[in-house]
Amino acid sequence: MGVLAGLVAVSVLAGCAGGPSADIDPLVSAVMLASQDSEARDVTERTTASEGDVVSTDRSGLAEVIFPDTSFMRVGPSSEVSITELGSAEVQRTTIELDVGETWHSVRELVAEDAVYEVVTPVGVASVRGTVFSVICTPGPECVFIVYEGMVRVMTTDGREFELDAYRRIVLPDGEPAVMPADALPDWVMENIERDGEREGATPLPPPPAEAASASGEWDVTITTIESNTSDYPVGGVDEVVWTLEQSGCEPECTLSVASANGWEETAHFEGTEIVFGRTGTFECVYDDGSPTGETGTIELVYRFQPDETNAGEATRMSGMLSIVETLDPPYTKCDMRTSDGSNVVEAERILTLVRHP
Repeated sequence: MGVLAGLVAVSVLAGCAGGPSADIDPLVSAVMLASQDSEARDVTERTTASEGDVVSTDRSGLAEVIFPDTSFMRVGPSSEVSITELGSAEVQRTTIELDVGETWHSVRELVAEDAVYEVVTPVGVASVRGTVFSVICTPGPECVFIVYEGMVRVMTTDGREFELDAYRRIVLPDGEPAVMPADALPDWVMENIERDGEREGATPLPPPPAEAASASGEWDVTITTIESNTSDYPVGGVDEVVWTLEQSGCEPECTLSVASANGWEETAHFEGTEIVFGRTGTFECVYDDGSPTGETGTIELVYRFQPDETNAGEATRMSGMLSIVETLDPPYTKCDMRTSDGSNVVEAERILTLVRHP
């Protein structure tokens, strides 16, 4: 069915006369309603859909589907969803199929026996008992499931099962659960959070957990050595520097850029609840007088830290560890690594303390 630019299309493929129905509100532009036995017609106010109906939008359309128990779904631009199961408010059984597009779901607590709310995609099925989450699917197929409140269970087409709680995401078919940073939420999500806040009687979403709090900004970093086998990193030694962290997006892995006032810049990623990045380089061994010995080595640094204090969804303090390993490249005959055990490997552990710059 052709759809004019800016329209939301609701195609009724198989109505269920007399059964439960869902209300559909056209939030942007106009709505088209078609059935197997009637011509498509414009709908300028709230209308109803039944089990078997299909809701589709063009590149600027937006619709809200309100289910019998007042749970609701928004269908974003360039999307198509099928309402394959629709129960009454008492039964609470809803199944949605999404192949391509964006959906936002706010689901009331399911209390009825055998109640279900599912979103079926080409790569997996999301099932909930009462939560707020989004599903974004692109051709490929690839789908991103993100949870903002409550818990969502995702079962993949190959039988794997994941449980996602608030501010967790997974990209299927190949991804694993990961943190969804609050300052990297997609535009579609931010729009829906704002719309939810405007609903009568709306309850704001709780702030993100510490590991998902916004880390973007300028940080005063203190680095303190706690273990070392060399005088180059004396135990108790302290260095101070300023870092600037900035979200780099989530395509598909969420990353942060980390820029130091010392002049280097690296890309960090999320492992569990930690922000992690590494740096590698080379060094040239020198004599005590500073002249080169002609021997070189490699240096590996791994930084791990996570927020432990937040305010209104923004991290204010983070802490973690820096591990350092310096290895002299063989053969070596002149270089003294000044290690306590006489080896050619320097190892040090340093505590990282990050405080948001005022």
